[in-house]
Amino acid sequence: MEGLTFPSRFVGGPMKPQPAVSEPPPRPHGELSAASINHISKLAFDVWEDASTVTRHQRAQATRGILQYLSTHPGQTWQEQWDASPLGKGLIKANSLGARRTTGLAVTPGVRTLFCLRVVQPTMLAFRQNQLNNFTPLFISAQNDPLLVTFEEHIAAQELRLKHQREAVLDMCTLLTYQGVALADVTPESILQYAHDNRLARCRLQPGQPASNRLFGHGMWTALITMGRFPASTPTTMRAAMMRGQRTIEELVDQYGIRDQAVRGLLIDYFGRRRADLDYSSLKQLALLLVKHFWVKIEQLNPGQQGLRIAPDLYTRWRETIRLKDDGTHRRGQDDIVISVRSFYYDLHTWAAAEPERWAAWVAPCPVPPGEFHGLGVRRRKGTERSADRTRQRQPLLPVLVDHVESRYDHARLLLERADQAADGGVHPRRHRLPAGDQRIGPEAAPTRRRRSHPRAGPGLR
Repeated sequence: MEGLTFPSRFVGGPMKPQPAVSEPPPRPHGELSAASINHISKLAFDVWEDASTVTRHQRAQATRGILQYLSTHPGQTWQEQWDASPLGKGLIKANSLGARRTTGLAVTPGVRTLFCLRVVQPTMLAFRQNQLNNFTPLFISAQNDPLLVTFEEHIAAQELRLKHQREAVLDMCTLLTYQGVALADVTPESILQYAHDNRLARCRLQPGQPASNRLFGHGMWTALITMGRFPASTPTTMRAAMMRGQRTIEELVDQYGIRDQAVRGLLIDYFGRRRADLDYSSLKQLALLLVKHFWVKIEQLNPGQQGLRIAPDLYTRWRETIRLKDDGTHRRGQDDIVISVRSFYYDLHTWAAAEPERWAAWVAPCPVPPGEFHGLGVRRRKGTERSADRTRQRQPLLPVLVDHVESRYDHARLLLERADQAADGGVHPRRHRLPAGDQRIGPEAAPTRRRRSHPRAGPGLR
């Protein structure tokens, strides 16, 4: 597959996520890591001169309040005290410390001010924990960074929905805040890191919710590509950058962390021999079964294990570990793991007869007892029955799905035709939305008044 002249998902290595680095870090208002409370509060009042006097006083008061809270925690700098506090660890929200409804003083604007002035650098979890309204314009105004203003103007010039424009600018401000860098230092790897950290923060802040496949940061990725900020070899989309080619056999083995290097070398040789008989997907699955589910668990149960000779009691304990998945649910694929282990031992026996100098040293009795597969046929038939039952349950819904897809297609095609006619005739079409609860598909849907988007956008999980 070497020398391809067209892009392929199976060629090339991955682009490793990595935070951006600024040397020195941006300090638009000077070094504030150990500044006094009075000095930082005065900056909170002076920096944003376009706000009303009342708003500026409230912002300064909130900043003073959050700094007094941080001063009760250990550390020599505000960053150390922030990291030591439950707020900096992302354990609590800022509004739990004070809100105008409860104490007459809102602390959240003070946290937002510390971020904008670069007094502290939060983690992604601590940043996403708080709803920082109007963060984007305040952050941009406080940075005094012409490149950031250019980025915002570039986004505004793109043919994107207003929502997506705001998300792209907010993503950039969030990345610069939690990675502590300037826009000139943003790299493709740092945006991939931003996407991963967002996903992790969402999983922690919304436990039990299904993981989203949405790529945070794809808007700013595309904008920086079109601005010429990334090398010409950079993939044009984030999704293309996150795709990687096939892993080598060494990578398939090393991703699970085998301690015994001799066994690691044996498994690499074994997979290399089997590779001629397997496609990549089957080889990857075999590595999962033999390395992760078998040998790594053996090393965890018996750290001093030498060679492939497995004692019966160790095999029994290992057999118990594979009955459950990592999430505690029952594992239905236990037989596949045991069959792979038995095949591994029998392959070594067979190959040792033809190539004793290579395989004979690893020949050992197969630890799988003869009665291990009693009832295997019954279990496989039940698995086939479950699969067939799922098909029977879903088959009656197929006509409904086809009708729905065809209706949506006909409706979209009709809209496109009318839009073309309106463009030719100089008429500007209006966009209508279905009222709540109306699921009709077609041009007869009743129009409703479109709500105005609020001008302020916060960094909460979208």
